[in-house]
Amino acid sequence: MVAPSLIAKRPGDRVKTDRHDAASLARLRRAGELTPIWIPDAAHEAMRDLVRARATAGRVLSKARQHLQSFLLRHDQIYRGVRAWTLDYRRWLTTVRFAHPAQQIVLQDYIHVVQDAEARLDRLTRQIEELLPSWSMAPVVAALQAMRGVALVVAVTVVAEVGDFRRFANARQLMAYLGLVPSEHSSGTSVRRGGITKAGNVLARRVLIEGAWTPAFAGAGSIACRHASAASFMTATRSCRRRSATSLGKGRSGCARAIGGWLRRASRRLWSLLQSPVRWSALSGRSPASPSPRSRADQIRLRQRKEVDNRRSAGAHCRRQGRGGEPLLPRCEPVPGPTLVLRARQPRDETTVMR
Repeated sequence: MVAPSLIAKRPGDRVKTDRHDAASLARLRRAGELTPIWIPDAAHEAMRDLVRARATAGRVLSKARQHLQSFLLRHDQIYRGVRAWTLDYRRWLTTVRFAHPAQQIVLQDYIHVVQDAEARLDRLTRQIEELLPSWSMAPVVAALQAMRGVALVVAVTVVAEVGDFRRFANARQLMAYLGLVPSEHSSGTSVRRGGITKAGNVLARRVLIEGAWTPAFAGAGSIACRHASAASFMTATRSCRRRSATSLGKGRSGCARAIGGWLRRASRRLWSLLQSPVRWSALSGRSPASPSPRSRADQIRLRQRKEVDNRRSAGAHCRRQGRGGEPLLPRCEPVPGPTLVLRARQPRDETTVMR
């Protein structure tokens, strides 16, 4: 079995017959130009159907929510909260009222459609969790979940769509198979690179992109920034600004590549350190549970702030007096405070005072 989309075809060939196709395939097979495909077994195909059914349920849920929000927007029913489809948003939906009964019926029907789609999505997700232990690719799914941003749904989807990872010699071949490599149209000294090719499986590419974006918004990006070199991030940002100033379109793509590369390096380094406490101690000189070291300036600033707080608290205790005139504390010694330099006020002119 070969991939039909990868069969070479001459642009000027206008004849299509079985005999002509057989001769063309024989020549390509002799030249080694045919790319074989991986054929899944029956169990793998069944799990792939279940994963794709869940993806379809997710698209139906998104469409149902969009229909409901469009209906509310047409009738000037706007939610003033921060995010939609939270608990507060669902409570707000119960308070929406329309003057005509038909519009109220439409609103309730849209709400029921959204609830049914959510129940279907949750039901398919639970069925995937139940059938996963009996699947032959379950160890691969568990191994993929060790990566940051990859949970059960992403791991199952990638394994079900890609199949056997051993047919790829390196990561570049896998990324080219999924369409996650930049397109290029270069000739001679001219080098032109564009967006990703978007070739291959759409579902696997989408879940991988979502998994890659998850750490940036879930707090993992800040942890990576704390343990990685901030200079590389600032350098990438400045280079992005320069590129954006010279060429708007190329600057945006270059900015995304530069910052994305920095995030990948930072995440890879942080994950390797978290996986090996011994290596963490060897590289950083401290255990993973110990706080991050402060700079010399931060230590001096923190010490000065503590001294000022101690002086203020001691002065406040010493100023407190009882009703009989005795201090509340048994002993209050004067605490030397910071030296203040006061400038003498200049005497004002009498004419100025009169005015």
